[in-house]
Amino acid sequence: NNQQQYQGYNARTPTPKGAPIKGKKGNKMVSIDDFLKTQEPATPEPESLVASPDNLSGMSTPMSHAASTSSLASMASLNTALQKLSIEPLQANLINLQNSQKISDAREECDQIAEIMFSYGASSINDWQITEVIKSLSKPKNPALIRESSMLLLQTISRKFAGKTPYEAYFVQFFGPAFDLLSDKENTVKRAAQAAADSLLGMFPTEACPSVLLTEFLAYLKGSAKWPGKIAALKFVDKFIEESPADLLELRFVDAIPVITDIATDFKPELAKAGMKTLNSLVKVLDNLDLAPRYDIIVETLADPSKVPTCIKTLSSVTFVAEVTEPALSLLVPILDKSLKLSSSSQEQLRQTVIVIENLTRLVNNKREIETYIPILLPGVKKIVETASLPEVRDLAS
Repeated sequence: NNQQQYQGYNARTPTPKGAPIKGKKGNKMVSIDDFLKTQEPATPEPESLVASPDNLSGMSTPMSHAASTSSLASMASLNTALQKLSIEPLQANLINLQNSQKISDAREECDQIAEIMFSYGASSINDWQITEVIKSLSKPKNPALIRESSMLLLQTISRKFAGKTPYEAYFVQFFGPAFDLLSDKENTVKRAAQAAADSLLGMFPTEACPSVLLTEFLAYLKGSAKWPGKIAALKFVDKFIEESPADLLELRFVDAIPVITDIATDFKPELAKAGMKTLNSLVKVLDNLDLAPRYDIIVETLADPSKVPTCIKTLSSVTFVAEVTEPALSLLVPILDKSLKLSSSSQEQLRQTVIVIENLTRLVNNKREIETYIPILLPGVKKIVETASLPEVRDLAS
């Protein structure tokens, strides 16, 4: 329920589920879902929109071009899935949508569905489990026209609610299904999925991208989605990097750097290449004069642990003067941690690593900037104090 976590475009952490907010009357505490519902237009009487039994007679009728056994089975499965959802006001339109013979017919049904949903308000997205509707329509076993129609429906709904802040919060959950269909084998479906993703992105102001959407995209990148969908998510992250304020992006380094580093080292060459491009762009957002000339070697080392000794040697020769912040540490701590743990690290390399850690920690002005990384570095430093063969190295570590 991303809309329940949505608390503003510049938020660093999401609002806990069910967290109360102040209402307009008597400072009464209400949930954010209830608040959003109070901003919606009046709901029409549901009886006038509920499909009659006659309208449901086509539920078991397959599309005429889906004559094969597998197509019949997939349509029957789709019918069953849709019947399980509480979507009575949309039932007749969804029946017509799945029985559409051409995309123009599907477009008409999508327009009507969007109108009905708009009349009920944005909360109908959750009330009628529209995410599950989209997923049911977009299953791989469904005919290509149905899969394309699922993205056409998503695009139509997003355009209908565009500009109706704060209802875009309800649409964060739809990026995943759109990205997933970019792995489809049919070009028409992939084009529809890209158009739907673009429409969704257009609903959000620039400030919402690094604070709200990036959280969703990082979760998607960490998941088991197919690589074409992940590349699409990375392209949107690249867009965030180009257009979003640098200070908002820096606040997300601690979450983003580990995820994108993993993508940059993926076994799939196309995905790894895209991840490396995004990682390079993101790192260069950081405003740190000491590290700026060394961003390339830092990125290369994050992606290739064999370059740790070279990077440590480079960093040990730097005279750090700029304040060290959490974003800077999110780049350097993974490298320092690897250097401390590598069994192949020489005594000289360990000495250089300890020097870099000492130089960095002296320039941290706020303990909150480093508290995330102390548990990572401290065990390695203690081990050097206890096991380093050279007294000089032990003394530096202590």
